[in-house]
Amino acid sequence: MEENKDLLLAEAAIADAAGSEAAYCKFLAPNDTGLTGSHQSGALISKSVTRVIFGYMPEGNAPVKLDGISICWNNDLKTESTFTWYGSKQGEVHLTCFGDDFPHFVPDETGSLFVLNKHSDHEYRAYILNTEAEINHFLAACDLSPTETNRLINLASMPSKKRLDAVMRSYVDSFVGKELPSTAEMSKMAEEIENKVYDHISFIRENPDKKLVSWYETDFNLYRAFENHIYLGQVQKGFPTVSAFLELSLKVQNSRKSRAGRSLENHLASLFKGNDLQFEEQVVTEDNKKPDFIFPSGKAYHESSFPIEKIVTLAAKTTCKDRWRQVLNEANRFRGRNKYLCTLQPSMSANQMKEMADEKVILVVPKALHDGYPKEYRNNLLSVKDFISLIKKTA
Repeated sequence: MEENKDLLLAEAAIADAAGSEAAYCKFLAPNDTGLTGSHQSGALISKSVTRVIFGYMPEGNAPVKLDGISICWNNDLKTESTFTWYGSKQGEVHLTCFGDDFPHFVPDETGSLFVLNKHSDHEYRAYILNTEAEINHFLAACDLSPTETNRLINLASMPSKKRLDAVMRSYVDSFVGKELPSTAEMSKMAEEIENKVYDHISFIRENPDKKLVSWYETDFNLYRAFENHIYLGQVQKGFPTVSAFLELSLKVQNSRKSRAGRSLENHLASLFKGNDLQFEEQVVTEDNKKPDFIFPSGKAYHESSFPIEKIVTLAAKTTCKDRWRQVLNEANRFRGRNKYLCTLQPSMSANQMKEMADEKVILVVPKALHDGYPKEYRNNLLSVKDFISLIKKTA
């Protein structure tokens, strides 16, 4: 049981490091813990981290202090601490001010792994990993050898899937609400997480097809993680009645259904904004109908003198095997004209494709999914990048 507890702390340190602005680790030396009886003040931090801590490189010999540093230790104790740079000591940085009865940096922790993660200029989280099991677990996850410590951790070197899972966990673990975040909030988190882990923000313009799929998959996995975080405890405790069980089950199922399509819309909107497209969402057209997207705006659509050939509508449906006909009557001005539908459905029959073509419905499908469609209709598909180019040419 003790080893499991150790690994839980190490997992928390990994997740927190992956979700941080910068992460640092070192093995605590005798001087850090007072084992040598020296008068060193606090823990010595590598000089290589100075710029990350202070935001610049101090100069001169006079000490430079950065006060008001909030640190949460091992997800438990909090301190208001201080970083001090000593020019007279060849630029040493010391972390000090922990308050009375501080339980860490004691002789018994000599040789422990100290992990310090920066989340903002004045907010940090720290972990003291004491056992061999948790130390090795942390180092392996961060792709570090014991000799590669006392420096900033290269977060990009962490295996992508492991880091993605770790960053998601850091978001979920830090969430304090009792209800799921809104779809918009979760989509924003998913984009932040995916961009942080893969650093492919340039794909918004260069490869929007891949970006859309990656964002959506991260969103889906993040939702499942939040679902477990919020509901798993209740499920494990059981239910007093069958009605209580059915009530929760229905709530979860309805949430899953309603969020899928909306998250696709959220990520498409982010791609369109990232490509400087003018558009409006959920514009009310005739009979209170609402296309998911109108380019360039609802005002243009309702202005009869505005050229219809310069207006485009786009519907977004994760799957559209049966529901694609809903787009036919979403905007009267487009009767007899091309209507666009973005979907993540990986395949469709030739008969359905023919029906769509007859109704002037053009599918927008991420490029990686095109091979699942009938060969004779693949040329009728637009990729996400194709659609963005179309809108730019139409404007």
